[in-house]
Amino acid sequence: MQIAIICWFVEEPLASATKVTDVYYECTGGNMKRLVLFITLCTATLILLLSAPGASAFNCTDCHASLTEGTVVHAPVYNGWCYMCHDSVNASDIPHTIDSKTKFGLTYEGSALCFGCHEQAEVTGNPVHSSIGSMACVDCHNPHASDNAKLIR
Repeated sequence: MQIAIICWFVEEPLASATKVTDVYYECTGGNMKRLVLFITLCTATLILLLSAPGASAFNCTDCHASLTEGTVVHAPVYNGWCYMCHDSVNASDIPHTIDSKTKFGLTYEGSALCFGCHEQAEVTGNPVHSSIGSMACVDCHNPHASDNAKLIR
């Protein structure tokens, strides 16, 4: 049986994964330091899936399909977990109502949203990012999908 999952670390479908140990190894490369993060993310994902209001009732891409257009699709978008970033959107209302002061009902504003999942030290420690200064992640990366690796715009 094939496991339909997007790895948080490689952001691509794990096509060869057939059991949980395959998913762990492909996501972490067998690195034991990432084991705790792997377990935490899997647990958090299951909790979000089971507890998100209306998560099973709405498929955001029914109306917002253009956000998935690209050869690289961000893992939460691919899996339909839009509420991981847009936790204040009430999708049952059309047009949607937003229960927060953030733009698009985002969980956090700016790069803080990205650092909710992506390790800030790894990102800022990357030489490519050394001169970004006050730029936000979304200045260079599309948060939904792209035709370029690493979701580059």
